Amino acid sequence: MLRTVLLSALLFAMTTSGQSFAEESKPKGAELRGFAAGSTVVEVFMKGLRDGNLDAVLATVDVPWYQDGTKILESKDALRDLLSEPIKERELADSSAKVVEVLQFKSLRDKASGTAGELLKKVAKDEDLVFLMKITVGTKSKDMMLLVRVNRDRAKIIGLRD
Repeated sequence: MLRTVLLSALLFAMTTSGQSFAEESKPKGAELRGFAAGSTVVEVFMKGLRDGNLDAVLATVDVPWYQDGTKILESKDALRDLLSEPIKERELADSSAKVVEVLQFKSLRDKASGTAGELLKKVAKDEDLVFLMKITVGTKSKDMMLLVRVNRDRAKIIGLRD
């Protein structure tokens, strides 16, 4: 009898919360179209940075590339040069990353202002995904944004801001 009551309470809690136990660890925005492909490319990108694997990182990115609100890179060679420095220095070798929230760019478009915002608007499309992340290196944490374009089931990172 007690088992039946507990099972009923558990099922009631699951159906009224609208969230399964498996979904509890997913970030806000996980229901967006393209989230799965975007998450995979973000994971491979971050692993490549941590492991110092430039080829793995380059396989996840595309141009034009939005760089930290300061410029847009139009060539793959320029992007390779930019990304090779933190990889060579192993800046993120002992880091961990967590996706905190995922948004569609269209929800942020009106908030993007100034020079950085104008550059972002030149690269981002309304349906692009913005992965808001928390990067931890040692005892220090910082926020980072990755801009991800998803076409069908293929995703590429097209910008970064930290």
